[in-house]
Amino acid sequence: MSATDPKEQVRRTKNLAAGFALSHVIKSEAYIDDCIHRLKERLVVFARSEEPVHLDEWFNYIAFDVIGEVVFLEADKDLSGSIANPRLLVPYVMIAGFFRTFHRLTVGNPFITEYNLMPTQNILDTTLRATEARKKNPYLSVNPRVVHYSRELYGEDPGVYNPYRWNGPQAKDIEKYFVAFGAGYNSCQGRSIAQLEIFKAAATLLGDFDFKQVNPVQKWKYEASFAALPPERPCYVSETSR
Repeated sequence: MSATDPKEQVRRTKNLAAGFALSHVIKSEAYIDDCIHRLKERLVVFARSEEPVHLDEWFNYIAFDVIGEVVFLEADKDLSGSIANPRLLVPYVMIAGFFRTFHRLTVGNPFITEYNLMPTQNILDTTLRATEARKKNPYLSVNPRVVHYSRELYGEDPGVYNPYRWNGPQAKDIEKYFVAFGAGYNSCQGRSIAQLEIFKAAATLLGDFDFKQVNPVQKWKYEASFAALPPERPCYVSETSR
């Protein structure tokens, strides 16, 4: 992620390509199924106790568990700030990426970096390397959200939930503009495992449970900056009879 030269990025990607290939990810499908089953067990507890469940927390737990070991779902909480730390660092990264002096006076202080006192220091280092590279070779950056809301690409209703747009004759043309996972040499290596997890979890949870917001008028929004951060989403969950 920290490599800004395309050739170097490709070289490094080859070291991970086999592990993240769909053919290899499919072999771990049983493990993903186990994580989803554990999440279902927790949701059943919430359903029978009629207590609200914070979906943003539990979706984070299962995402971390699929990549690592089954620890968050077992503990029912964040461990050692593994999930909370990136959320706190995102606003800082946005500022430090443009104002290096601010970074040097705070967490970029040599004392902190020398003794590795800053959690997930690699995120900050990545931002700074990218900033330096952009000074030498400026590129036009476009947020994926801007691309996905383009009327020229997706028609006059890009903000409307319309899954049928992907089934028509135009589906092949707009598929190449779907850049939620990046594109080209800098695309996300974990796309296959993320999509497999999303498809299986969504189908399973929506088929086995009904969800209702604690606050019916709450609008579901998210904070999009260096990463997309979901807000608190308390819901009541009930087991479906379908």
